[in-house]
Amino acid sequence: MAVVAVTADNNRIAVATAATDTGTWGNDGGGGGVADEPDIVYQGTTAQSRKVSTSRIGRDYTHGSGTDMTATNRRHYIAKINATNSAGLVARTTPAMGTKIGSGSGAYYEHYLFGNDNYPPLGGFQVVAISPNVAGYRDATTGSPTLTSVLYWSLLGDFSATSKAENLVIDAIDIGAGLHLVGGDGASTDGVFQDFVDADRGISTNRWGYVTTRDPVLYVTGRLAIGRNTTPTAVATVFQDSNATVVWENGLAETGFHRLLVDLGSATTDVDLNNCSLQSTGEDNNTAGRGYTTTEDTRTILEVVGTAGAFDMTGGTIDNFAEIILTTAATLTGLSILSTQLITQAGGTLDGCVLSGGPQATGEHQILATNPSNIKNCDFTSGGAGHAVRCDTIGTYNWTGNSDSGYTGTRGTNSTPSSGSTDAMFYNNSGGLITLNVGGGGLQPSVRNGAGATTTVVASVTLTVTVKDNAGNLLSNIRVIIVDRATDPPTEHMNELTVAGVATETYSGATPLIIDVEVRKGDGGGTNYFPKKIPEEIGASGLTITVTLDEDTINATT
Repeated sequence: MAVVAVTADNNRIAVATAATDTGTWGNDGGGGGVADEPDIVYQGTTAQSRKVSTSRIGRDYTHGSGTDMTATNRRHYIAKINATNSAGLVARTTPAMGTKIGSGSGAYYEHYLFGNDNYPPLGGFQVVAISPNVAGYRDATTGSPTLTSVLYWSLLGDFSATSKAENLVIDAIDIGAGLHLVGGDGASTDGVFQDFVDADRGISTNRWGYVTTRDPVLYVTGRLAIGRNTTPTAVATVFQDSNATVVWENGLAETGFHRLLVDLGSATTDVDLNNCSLQSTGEDNNTAGRGYTTTEDTRTILEVVGTAGAFDMTGGTIDNFAEIILTTAATLTGLSILSTQLITQAGGTLDGCVLSGGPQATGEHQILATNPSNIKNCDFTSGGAGHAVRCDTIGTYNWTGNSDSGYTGTRGTNSTPSSGSTDAMFYNNSGGLITLNVGGGGLQPSVRNGAGATTTVVASVTLTVTVKDNAGNLLSNIRVIIVDRATDPPTEHMNELTVAGVATETYSGATPLIIDVEVRKGDGGGTNYFPKKIPEEIGASGLTITVTLDEDTINATT
């Protein structure tokens, strides 16, 4: 039996207990003694606190050895901080409450986090991911900090009035990336999102801050990995959860920090999410709600790796993700995918999904497709600009049941950006021929072709021909022939004897198609036919026409 286990990809620098931490806790500004705080605690049994009034002072910590905060998975400080009388803070940029991270008390970067103008109304401990590597997040710099050897942290505050008791609190100092879950095998209890909560928030001596809750919602900072340990190595895992709501926080994070990673490297790994809601509060060019100017994209990434196991997400929502990365072992069914910038298909399947609010820049694309046949029964709504799908691989694909609205260009036709299809639904960037066989009641996409590319859209549409006499009566014993006038020689597409006055056939071919409709009176095997030709055009939604044959003409040919 494989019991579920959760571990943290994390370095704990200090537990905020002066008696046991290997470094030194002290005062940042002013004097006074240093004592452990047992009453205002998030992690463990103590924190570090200080009574702060109208001077910007605080508590600092100097570690005995430096930590490389430029290293992979060690670039973020998970701050757990509290201003117990937050309404008394001065404005954030005065400055009020913030941190120092650096290589010493004379070499650090400062981040202004909270004031009375942005501290959450509920107050209490705040968990904030901070990367000192991003210049755009730095509010002040003292000296020349060395981020390859960080050993100094401080929390400061400034309040508008004298405080009555210790009111500025810093708890355990953690540097890391997130949590990893492995185990569960169908015989043992399978993994669920609650396991992350139980390991982090549920154990007081852990409480790294990667997962918190305001029931029933899980709030995540950093990465949740399923099916992979911290080595990192794929481990057989069964994870089955339904109706969970998981929200990734923002913070002063780097691109790619917030992530749901599913590793299918083991053949027995099976991850199923049913009617779950995955949401991200991150931003493209993150301001962190504090007016910062950066190019960091802090929206969450859903990343599936490996092809031996299986990942299925059915129903529910993925909202405001930077990217969804799939493999051939991943299937998304019946999802609402909202405002997600990019889906890297890599052979994965999207079936019955509704996608809206995607790329909003000209020429961008929402899905980078390697196998458009695995995109089916989906509905796309343009975010105002950009393509729904881009394909860089030459081939013939089924385009089944897909519909779309709001894209430029003409359905089913080849065109270039100069002809108005810059933001067409389908972008052929293969440099060669792509054939799309449209079926399943779907709509033909508008097409943009890149350099050297050509796209053939073959549509299955219904053609219905009703034949009546001039009195409005249905005629039987009528032969209907459809002739494609665009070919040389003309191509006959249908030759059907109607027995009740109506000929119906599914026509597979490129549309729009210019045709002749020939209606002939006869016995189905003879030669005594009188043609009546009507030029028509079959469009993307098919064609229904009624042909009237003059009674005198009919009688003359019998």
